[in-house]
Amino acid sequence: MILSRSLARIGRHLLLGAAALAALANSFIHRSVPGFVIQGGGYTWSDANGAIKVPAGPAVKNEFSSTRSNVRGTIAMAKVGGNPDSATTEWFFNLADNASNLDNQNGGFTVFGRVTAPGMAVVDRIAALQVVNGGGAFSNLPVMLLPTTGYRRENFVMIDKAAELPARESQTESDRVFNYIEALYPQYAAPASPSSATFDGYYYRYYAATNAYRGWHGRRQRAAIALLIMVLNVASSNAAAEGAGTMNVKWLSLVS
Repeated sequence: MILSRSLARIGRHLLLGAAALAALANSFIHRSVPGFVIQGGGYTWSDANGAIKVPAGPAVKNEFSSTRSNVRGTIAMAKVGGNPDSATTEWFFNLADNASNLDNQNGGFTVFGRVTAPGMAVVDRIAALQVVNGGGAFSNLPVMLLPTTGYRRENFVMIDKAAELPARESQTESDRVFNYIEALYPQYAAPASPSSATFDGYYYRYYAATNAYRGWHGRRQRAAIALLIMVLNVASSNAAAEGAGTMNVKWLSLVS
């Protein structure tokens, strides 16, 4: 996900910083309205204690702008009806172009970021899950599995981990690519050790967990990222199909 630079304060409040990232861990998507939004940030879950409301700090002043509309793929602050300045911890992804609705009610819903293209594939898969009525705030609850005797962690769309990537301006082009891939595919591409090196015009990282080198050449950047993501997707699909397995790409070499 990419946060809007002009809304850094809102992004820090809701999603960034140690406290916000810690609150995201073990939270779950608690609302799904197909063709409209999926929503999270409001509750964490433990099998011992059930759903726990995420502690809310001071509300954030609404900063809606017509230049940041609630179109498909954007993330915006959730808030209480009739109170434009009531956003705290909850957010939602727009599944469709909701501008005519959400830009024009309750002071407008403040968009503060957008989802990357691969990320929207995940969002759409969540939106396609079965929705059940869990009562109260969970009347539109998406579930991975239908509960048999009671709700447990495996029933929910859980957020296990959230991480903040370094500021774009502080990274080289190669660093941005590798940091993005490591965030997208942590099971294959993190952590890197050592962090980086160069050879024959390539910038590469070594991943000890999978004993794999992954290389990048700036002049071949589009082909490289497309091929690398394709390889990772295939490996991920194969591992899921086989129930186990690892990917071991010794060297990614592209021909001009």
